[in-house]
Amino acid sequence: MPSRNILGVLIICLGIIASVIIFSRATPTDLKKSNISAILNANNDHIADWQNILGNSTSSEKTIILVSDETATTTDDGTLTGQLAKDFMAQYLILKNQKGTVTEDDINQITQNTLSATNYTDATGVQYTEKDLIISQKSDLQTVETYKIALMQIMQKRSTEKYGDVQTIVEKATQTGLESDLAKLDPIINNLGSMITDMKHVSIPNDAVDLHLALINSLSNVLSNVQSLRQLAKDPVKSFAGLSQYDQHTQDLTSAIKDLGIYFESKK
Repeated sequence: MPSRNILGVLIICLGIIASVIIFSRATPTDLKKSNISAILNANNDHIADWQNILGNSTSSEKTIILVSDETATTTDDGTLTGQLAKDFMAQYLILKNQKGTVTEDDINQITQNTLSATNYTDATGVQYTEKDLIISQKSDLQTVETYKIALMQIMQKRSTEKYGDVQTIVEKATQTGLESDLAKLDPIINNLGSMITDMKHVSIPNDAVDLHLALINSLSNVLSNVQSLRQLAKDPVKSFAGLSQYDQHTQDLTSAIKDLGIYFESKK
């Protein structure tokens, strides 16, 4: 049985390796392109111009796997970080008993095995369906115009612009280590959640349902990522997973808004 010091070093090493692997899965893009505020910032003077909402966005050997997607859930301290460490150590101890000596390559392979459970890397939000929406039986010009105005009003009311950029807030929090800096994400989380709730109560033209679902589901994914980042101090593995998918999900949000813009143009 390894000593406490060895276990401590192994867990620290795991954290470093896991962070590198998860971050390497993220698309390396300019952080400013994932600015939620810019994406959702509505133009008060020209409500029909949707383009102005967008702003700046645009191994062959068998290995031992002791954790499945279903079992990779939080336990004990309630964090994915704690569960990941436990799963890693379980595989380490079995390999240690089998081989006697565990090499650096073995450690890397155990890390890969542990992270193969999608619950450690997946950071998606609630996905809504038609049954969650209010769908109109009409798709005439007046119905579409009412729908468009309702969406723009929601985006203006629930704008996160005044609260700052998510990744800038997180970057500062990692530098200062202050809970008060991470807490600046709270109003952004609240507004994104309220925005989704409001959008579920809008009457949607029957030919815009798929577009509306793409919008609120991309918002839900972004919300999930920001919620994960909020847990950086308590659950870094969960936060890293959220950050690794944040850029893609904000790009999905941009695409959803562009597609709605095309829809509105086609209805003129």
